[in-house]
Amino acid sequence: MRIKLGFEKGKFTISRTTVPDEDTLKKDREYYVYEWFFVESGQVFYVGKGKGDRYKSKDRGIEFKRLAYLHKSDVRIVKDGLTEKEALEYEEELISKYYYNGEKLINRVTITPNMYETKQKLEYKKVPYIESLPIEKHYYNVPDMQFDPIDEEKLKATFFIDHSVYGNEPLYYSDAETRERDVVGFKVYIKELEQRVAEKIVERSGRVYKSKAKAVKSIIVQGTILADSFVMLKEQGYEVYHLLDVMKLLGIEP
Repeated sequence: MRIKLGFEKGKFTISRTTVPDEDTLKKDREYYVYEWFFVESGQVFYVGKGKGDRYKSKDRGIEFKRLAYLHKSDVRIVKDGLTEKEALEYEEELISKYYYNGEKLINRVTITPNMYETKQKLEYKKVPYIESLPIEKHYYNVPDMQFDPIDEEKLKATFFIDHSVYGNEPLYYSDAETRERDVVGFKVYIKELEQRVAEKIVERSGRVYKSKAKAVKSIIVQGTILADSFVMLKEQGYEVYHLLDVMKLLGIEP
């Protein structure tokens, strides 16, 4: 992403763009812009640029494959005879146009909010919900979900899932405290909380495992996870708890 300066109708303009500097791009007029769409509705779900037979290929990301193979879809070239820069600019223009017209594209890299961005605002001591991505809600009707209520017996055989703590500070610190902490300090703090929880579980004749051993019945998450990860853990047979819920049950304050 970079800032693009322009001059239109007697005024200077500033906009964002994903198009690189022209010096790094090919100037041969062998590029085109294409779009994949659903045959029945005509709805466009993917916009791309390419050359040769690239537009025909379904060898793309998992979300593209799910849509292209599950639904009757087709592809068309909408503009050809372009340099690489012209193709990238027109691709970006089309993506922006469809976004503002309310279309739901599955392109991951865009200058507009995309279908893979989360919107949840985290609050101090409030257990977050399990968020499904916009693409999952729109195309697959996957709803937002809640963490499992705690089964104390299953909590006695648990495991702390290891994932990034970045961005989860508001759950455990007040606003004033958050500004004063760094990521490294927060990671240490979370490990301290997990240790306190583990000690309480051991006092209740339970065990916190260092890996997802066969005996593990539950998983503890300290931050947020997406709906697809939650569903996967549930399919593997685990109860999925949030650290804040566990701390409340055990009488531990952040």
